[in-house]
Amino acid sequence: MLRLLVASAHLPAATGAGPGVHVYARFRGVPRSTRVVPAERSPTWNETLAWPLATRPLRPTDSLALRLQLWGQPAPQGLLGATTVPLSCLAEDPGLLLDLGQLPLRDTQGHPTGATVSLRCSYVPPGQVAAGKAASQRSERVAPCPSPPGPIPAVGTAMGVAPRRHPKPAAGKKEDFQVRVRVLEGHQLQGNAIKPVVTVLIGEQRFRSRIRAGNNPYYNEVFSQHFHLTPAQLAAVPIHIQVLNSRAIRADAIIGAFKLDVGTVYNAPGRRLSGTWLSLQHPRHPDAGCCGYLRVSAAVLRAGEPVPEREEVAGSREVEANLLQPTLLTPCVATLQLRIYRAEELPRETGHFGWKWCIFGVGEHPPCHLPRAALPVLQAQRPDTRLDAELRAARLLLLQHLASAATAGPPRQAWPALLPEAEAWLGRVAALQAEPQAGVPDVLLWLRSGTRRLACARVPAHRLACSSRSPAACGRLCGRTHTLMLGTPGHLHAQLRVRMWLGRVAESQKLPHYLEGPLHVYAETYENQMKILGKWTGRALPGHPGFSDVTGRAGLPRERIHPPKGWHWDGPWAVEPPRWLLSDAEAGMEEVLEEVYENQSRQHGGEWGPATVPSTDVAGTAVPPKEEVPCPQGWHVTDDWRVEVTEAVDEAGWEYGVSVAAGDPSPAWHPKEETYHTQRRRRWLRTRRRDSGAQEQEQDTRVFLQRHSPEAPDKAWEYASLWGGCFHLQRRAGDVCRRRCWHRRMVPEQSSSTAAIFLLEGTADAEATPEGKQVAAAPKGRGCSQHPMPVILCTFQRPSSFQLRCYLFQALELKPHSTKATADPVAHVSFVHVSQSTRVLPGTLDPVWDQALLFHRVLLYGDPRGVRDEPPAVVVEVFDQDGGGAGSFLGRSMCTPKVWLDVGRRQPPRLQRYALEGPGGPAGELLAAFELLHEAEDGAVAQISTPPWRQGTFSIPPGIRPVLRLMALEVLAWGLRGLRGRSLLPVRAPSLEVQCGGQVLRIPPITDLATNPNFPINTFLLTLHLPVEEEYVPPIRLRVLDTQGFGYRPQLGQACVQCQMWFCREPDGEERLPRPRVPASSPNAAAAWGRIAQMLPRVTAEKGDAGKDAEREEEDEEEGDWWSKFYMAMRGTPKSHRGTHRDSLKVYNCELEAVPKFEGLQDFCQTFPLYQPGEKQGDDPVPVGEFKGLFCLYPLPEDPGVPPPPRHFQELPPSQPQQCLVRVYIVRAFDLSPRDRNGLCDPYVRISLGAKTLGQRDQYVPNTVEPVFGRMFEVTGTIPLDKDLRVSLLDHDLLPPDQEIGSTTIDLENRLLSRFRAHCGLPRLYRTWVPPRTGKGLWDWECGEGVGMEGWGRGRYGGHWDMGTKRWGHRHGDMEMGRALGAWGQGGTGGWAQGYGDKGDGVGTGTWNLRGHRDEGRWGKGVCGGHRVAGMRWVHGDGLGAGNGRWDGDRLGTRGWAQGNWEQGAPHRACRAGPGRWRDQLSPSRALEHLARTRGLPAPEFSAEGTAVTFGGCTFLLSHFESGPPTYHHPGAPWERLALHVLHAWHLVPEHLETRTLYNSAQPGLEQGKVQMWVDIFPASLGPPGPPVDITPRKPQRYELRCVVWNTRNVDAGDISTAGQKISDIYITGWLDGLEEQKQRTDVHYRALQGDGSFNWRFVFPFQYLVAERRCVLPRKEHFWSLDETVLKLPPKLILQVWDNDKFSADDFLGVLELELTRLPHPARRPQDCALKPRPSPWPWGRTQGPPHFSLFRQKQARGWWPCTVHEGGTQRLSGKLELSLELLNEKEAEERPAGKGREEPNTYPTLQPPVRPDSSFLWLWAPLRALRYAVWQRHRCRITATLALLLLLLLLLSFIYSAPGYMAMKLVNPLQGLHLFGAGSKH
Repeated sequence: MLRLLVASAHLPAATGAGPGVHVYARFRGVPRSTRVVPAERSPTWNETLAWPLATRPLRPTDSLALRLQLWGQPAPQGLLGATTVPLSCLAEDPGLLLDLGQLPLRDTQGHPTGATVSLRCSYVPPGQVAAGKAASQRSERVAPCPSPPGPIPAVGTAMGVAPRRHPKPAAGKKEDFQVRVRVLEGHQLQGNAIKPVVTVLIGEQRFRSRIRAGNNPYYNEVFSQHFHLTPAQLAAVPIHIQVLNSRAIRADAIIGAFKLDVGTVYNAPGRRLSGTWLSLQHPRHPDAGCCGYLRVSAAVLRAGEPVPEREEVAGSREVEANLLQPTLLTPCVATLQLRIYRAEELPRETGHFGWKWCIFGVGEHPPCHLPRAALPVLQAQRPDTRLDAELRAARLLLLQHLASAATAGPPRQAWPALLPEAEAWLGRVAALQAEPQAGVPDVLLWLRSGTRRLACARVPAHRLACSSRSPAACGRLCGRTHTLMLGTPGHLHAQLRVRMWLGRVAESQKLPHYLEGPLHVYAETYENQMKILGKWTGRALPGHPGFSDVTGRAGLPRERIHPPKGWHWDGPWAVEPPRWLLSDAEAGMEEVLEEVYENQSRQHGGEWGPATVPSTDVAGTAVPPKEEVPCPQGWHVTDDWRVEVTEAVDEAGWEYGVSVAAGDPSPAWHPKEETYHTQRRRRWLRTRRRDSGAQEQEQDTRVFLQRHSPEAPDKAWEYASLWGGCFHLQRRAGDVCRRRCWHRRMVPEQSSSTAAIFLLEGTADAEATPEGKQVAAAPKGRGCSQHPMPVILCTFQRPSSFQLRCYLFQALELKPHSTKATADPVAHVSFVHVSQSTRVLPGTLDPVWDQALLFHRVLLYGDPRGVRDEPPAVVVEVFDQDGGGAGSFLGRSMCTPKVWLDVGRRQPPRLQRYALEGPGGPAGELLAAFELLHEAEDGAVAQISTPPWRQGTFSIPPGIRPVLRLMALEVLAWGLRGLRGRSLLPVRAPSLEVQCGGQVLRIPPITDLATNPNFPINTFLLTLHLPVEEEYVPPIRLRVLDTQGFGYRPQLGQACVQCQMWFCREPDGEERLPRPRVPASSPNAAAAWGRIAQMLPRVTAEKGDAGKDAEREEEDEEEGDWWSKFYMAMRGTPKSHRGTHRDSLKVYNCELEAVPKFEGLQDFCQTFPLYQPGEKQGDDPVPVGEFKGLFCLYPLPEDPGVPPPPRHFQELPPSQPQQCLVRVYIVRAFDLSPRDRNGLCDPYVRISLGAKTLGQRDQYVPNTVEPVFGRMFEVTGTIPLDKDLRVSLLDHDLLPPDQEIGSTTIDLENRLLSRFRAHCGLPRLYRTWVPPRTGKGLWDWECGEGVGMEGWGRGRYGGHWDMGTKRWGHRHGDMEMGRALGAWGQGGTGGWAQGYGDKGDGVGTGTWNLRGHRDEGRWGKGVCGGHRVAGMRWVHGDGLGAGNGRWDGDRLGTRGWAQGNWEQGAPHRACRAGPGRWRDQLSPSRALEHLARTRGLPAPEFSAEGTAVTFGGCTFLLSHFESGPPTYHHPGAPWERLALHVLHAWHLVPEHLETRTLYNSAQPGLEQGKVQMWVDIFPASLGPPGPPVDITPRKPQRYELRCVVWNTRNVDAGDISTAGQKISDIYITGWLDGLEEQKQRTDVHYRALQGDGSFNWRFVFPFQYLVAERRCVLPRKEHFWSLDETVLKLPPKLILQVWDNDKFSADDFLGVLELELTRLPHPARRPQDCALKPRPSPWPWGRTQGPPHFSLFRQKQARGWWPCTVHEGGTQRLSGKLELSLELLNEKEAEERPAGKGREEPNTYPTLQPPVRPDSSFLWLWAPLRALRYAVWQRHRCRITATLALLLLLLLLLSFIYSAPGYMAMKLVNPLQGLHLFGAGSKH
């Protein structure tokens, strides 16, 4: 149920004059409208519009269209504004209230109009609790607009971290849920040499993953658990995830844990967390920080809700981008005090009553707050207690934070990110809004009968609370007269008009102001008398006291009653008249049916004569004869007395009986006379109506005054036949009991500011005498006499008179009881104390009463303005008057009338829809209007025209009654499907009845349902008068009747078609051809781009050979198969093949029927499910069949002279069943619900079509929930007899029967009849078939199905043409050159005529003879073009000799040439079953002709060249779609390519892959997984189909990884030698992730100094790899007892560990290196550059270009240094460096370049020499220098170098000091010695 509360609107330019305004809303084509109000500036409605959703839940794509418009004016002129409200947030979380205030409206151009509307929208999913309970639960939470049309202030953006949003789901009844948790991978798990395993606890079920190795394990495992809980209970279910180390002991095994509840996932967008990283914390050390990260995906599936599309989890390692951190709660000690004061209204148990212990627990559950009214003025309140002070301080602080967040500035984030923060702030405000001390209980009003409680009504206390601060602080119902409905769950018993007040006694001085009348306090007692021996006496009454209260309990006589303390009597005792008995029983009635029974009696065997009492009523009381019955004043008799003969009486109206005593009436009456009968009677009836006049109001006033006037004591008795019975005023025969009521008024002695009634502290006191202190003896069983309770009465001066007018137009979709198909509905209208009924309409579920009910002079007490504010409800109850009595109850609606106090301003009401609630839920709708007119003294009501009188009733006036117009309803009755008979009777000849607007269309029956379930006549026309406005259009009802023997016609099923506006069409509407977008570029530009496109491949080939080679190596020469298109469509660019080019595949994430543009594939005819009549409400209805048909509704001209518009259903396909070949392609399935205990299943496929079933048990995929099937099933069937294709996935078990996982059903008939051509998807490209070349100059071909099914000659193969010998070879026939080619076929139906060719011109001329038709064509250097031979087209070519001739066209007849071409050139693969092969039965040109024929368009006309076509009045050129010649191989003829482009322009179904949801009948509405598949349907009438598509799954390719470990550096030392040196005995182990059984290790480098080791060791790891998925395929058996292998798919990851070898203890772990081959980090060139985080080089040439990671599958080889890590103290640190060389080879390369493990033979590629390792430190005598090198130099090389440098400098300084004095002395003795030497040298 979708409810829309339209509160108010704002009209800036409103004047209050002119027509009124109303809000028009439309949801899913169903319109609703509010009432019309005056066009003021702020019109107010406060009206709720409802849309029952039945079994169709709200979808995220649904929206609500709103229009504010003037009444009575068309849309463009009267439109004041419109808007659209998306309902996605309600679909995601039904517990929210969508509160939209001041929603701006826009005009048709999208410009704001200035008008706004305020509304509130709520949603109750199908199957939830009743609307009232759901509304009360949803009132706790309010959601803002999901997509605000205007600016909304930012909340919470400036506070840093906003509070988390964690609202509760909507509570309700228990539902089916499934919680799924997918563990993806771990990252940076703490620990060394760990083998982590993940345990997931969902509720009470624990799951365990596989054991992995390393700190970054990969799992990809799914765990699911089913729940049957309410949403509120489900939200509290915990999810506990732990990561354990399987190697450690149990106490130290925990690595980290994370806790959350299902509510976190439930309230997430789409009810799922996709690829979220969890920050793991140690449960015993929460302050230790993060222990690693675990990536998970969680989802909550709810039965009946659509599952959002699956999100592909990206491979990004950015943890912070999607990180979920646990909430850290500091534990503290708290004390909970609970005080129980009292309990009320506790139910009494049978046998005993006592207290029980109540246990209150405080745990991890979130606090629950009850919603109470918020404090109106926060600053003005004075805290009374400490708790109030703390709450006030918390509220002020929260408001300050909220204000600062709102005024901080504009939001920096988008609306989707801001709205959750704002909702979280609103949640905190709502949490602090609750009043913890608001302990005032609610007010309960009980309807009791004696001591039995019949019904109750609950009113919250805060709605009645009165406050002295301001009227705004009072409750909404405080002191206001309102209507309460007393009832029990599912039933309504009474309507109560009440006024209530709740407040403090000290503030009760204003109570009389709220009551509008004075309060009087009385003492009351009843005087009882009994008739004994013909006299009335009050003494010694047997079984009853003389004085009692109104209930009969013993009381005190009036003389012994005294007023309470502080009160005194105000007047004497007086008899109070029984006002409830003085009421006019006929008040408010317009028509009364009077009855008088005529009685006769006789003696045994005598004649009938008048009885002792000749005239009585139905109870036997004497009444005047019918001739003497007077007509009261103000009434007139409409007809004379008549005898009632419709009841159980004889022909004369008599009924007979036997009296027990003389003069007593008979206790039982019979319609047939017997001899022993002594009495008989018959019923006389007459009708009288009330006169209309002004004297009646005065009469009502006199009656009112009579009720409040005193009465004589002797006339105030009321009588009864027994004590405890019903009392009445007039004394009757047999009355033996009577009583009268005594009242005495009392007033307080002193005036007080408190209301007088609150001064009553107890009951009246008794006499202060010794006798009065004794309790009077009471009769047995009655107890003691009690003091009477005072009676408080509120007296009104005079009532107000109103007139109620009810306009009942129609009821819609009534639900009949039992197995009835129709009903005889009658509407009973109750208002306060008056009621009327409509007439009975037989045999309909959509009765059109068109009746107005008038209630005159309805007296209502109080201020008329209070009636306007809170008018009494009008209760409309619909009954099925199928027999006598009140009839069967169908539904009830509570309607609020429009009150007009000033009748002069009255505007006619507007019909509205009111929901009918039945015993089991929604029971239909009522289209009616109600208005309450105040009858003032001026007589304005009498001036309003009375509704017209038609056929004995008032009808709806023209201003209110819908306007009708002439409409045509075309019915396409195609057929009936899947009918089931009733009462085990087979269906023989079903027929259909279509009812709409009071007319019935009967369609001829289907004579033979087993052979042809379609109707013999399919189109019909029905002329109707329907309302102009959409919301008044009645539904279309369908009834299917069967024809059995002896005229028996049982009803098999029925359906109600709503939203007829979906079928509205324009009378002259024609289908238009969509025009494609024509490129705007000029021809020269197109030619230039074409030349560039041709040159680009050559340039790329010359310039990028290296890149292409690498790409080819990565793809490993994978074929261009169907999977290439699949992976390209799934957006996996490295997975697709280059040969696909523009050939693409469309992958739909939903069913093909769910794609919006395909209209559910029901454009030709829709499927209407038929349901069994009288199905129980509340149950999920099970269809008993289907009706295939369609409706078309359009207006007809009113003028008979104007010709009617053309019919719509004209071009219809043949309705005869047709044989079809169905190919079902099952590609894969995912998200399957596990069926085995290991969390997996063994699925296999089963296909069912009619009685045929395909699929074998042994073809299952073991141990997986994401199987890849890649299978094609081919089955034949007759459509529509076998129209439902059922695809089921079953779980293979060791012993049958197998358990069904889920299934889906496809309606093949809809796909075959759809005009979107859904039977076979259109490929993007048209490719023809080409025979492969087997050698140079040698042509060979295979003729598909052969030429004439036998080939040329007598063989299947036609032969080959040898370019070297220029001769025809032969295979199974002689085809040599110059000789006869041989006869074609076997029966001589056609063949080649004898022809001898010339060697220069090819084969020569020949005559083709096919079934009597002759055509000539010359085969030579040019094959004649344009000739067609029985549908075969020869195109231009250069002859067979040149090899460029092409043959394209259809087969010869039903046999002959397969489509294709042949040409000479490079060898190509034949498109026999590849992705590009045309598999449809019709070529694109013929498919275009077929499209034109089905849509009533002229046939397409192609140009001679085939590059242009005229179709649908438009001309299409091939250049519109192709800018140049095709770049792909075998493009086909131009006209075929053009035809294919035109077909795509019609938006037909392309070549696709649909994703269908699987459901299981054991868990209805709960998704069990999805399957990706497609279906091809080939009718036999169109010829044989093309070859099937090969979708066999790709085989994993074998690769070999060769890893050479060269050296290690700086590995952590495990030991210390005697010389103080750090040494280690290093060895390295390695394996591929998931292949631990293939673990390899190097030899040990003993006593490696400083962690430097040398190995020269080769690891060889063979593995299987899927290039498309980038996963290693690991088939293995989980256990030795496993029957099947489990195929694991893991990322290729190399794990290398460095260990320290120990002889007498466990080896020490030194470090680990994990290398993912697809994301390999670049290695360092030198060991000193190797680090955990690569350091950028300061030199430009040393910087790494490109991304930080590369794929080894692309680069093939890598060598360098990689860092090893170890975990210590919760962090990673560098523990060493490894020098590795990695090489990846495919299977062929590994065979060509073999290499052994380690240094074993063959030791090649490369050749590994034994490492040169230093001797141990204990052998330094044999190698002293080497020992010094490793012992001293490696440790102190920096110090040694510095010391040597200092020594050198010191020597230089000493030598200078030594030689400086001699040099200086030489200079002093002979300064010119150097010059002389120089001069002497120069002379020589």
